[in-house]
Amino acid sequence: MTFHRFAASLGYVALTTALVCLFGAAPTLAQPGALSTSSSPTDVLQVLGKAYAKDAHVTFTGVDINETVTVGADAVAWTNRLQDALAVGYSPDVGEFHAIPLEKLKGVIKITMAGGRTPEETVKNIIKANRVVLRVTWHFAGQEPVKTYTVFSPKNALLFDTMMFLPVLRGHVFAPKN
Repeated sequence: MTFHRFAASLGYVALTTALVCLFGAAPTLAQPGALSTSSSPTDVLQVLGKAYAKDAHVTFTGVDINETVTVGADAVAWTNRLQDALAVGYSPDVGEFHAIPLEKLKGVIKITMAGGRTPEETVKNIIKANRVVLRVTWHFAGQEPVKTYTVFSPKNALLFDTMMFLPVLRGHVFAPKN
């Protein structure tokens, strides 16, 4: 192995380790009395947005529900749509936020979710007939709006969001383009 290849390998390991250390805990709604299935999706999304913004060091200013669809026989199409929409939040500085498609980071980071699943496997397990998928636009002060998909059970329980359930990378992880 040449020195250059060895150094590149060490750099990859260091970057991967740094990314793992920077991951914040996923926002939790499990606090007693925080929300119940009787809460409206808008209320649930408000709580989720505030928790995520706090973790990303930005100010949450609101959320819009653009579309609501109940999954039927088209579960495979919805699974593909949500897998394509997976994104990781990136906050290089306090008050700065970007959504980076997970696809662009596949060679750099690996995300493992509950049960040892990848985000793609998680989406595949969540999308079933009668699940409610919302097309949502998140607003953070001074930032471009971010569109995601959020999945609820038929009884209004929050199950997944294509960005909000994935980690936020904080600090200058990526070198700026010159």
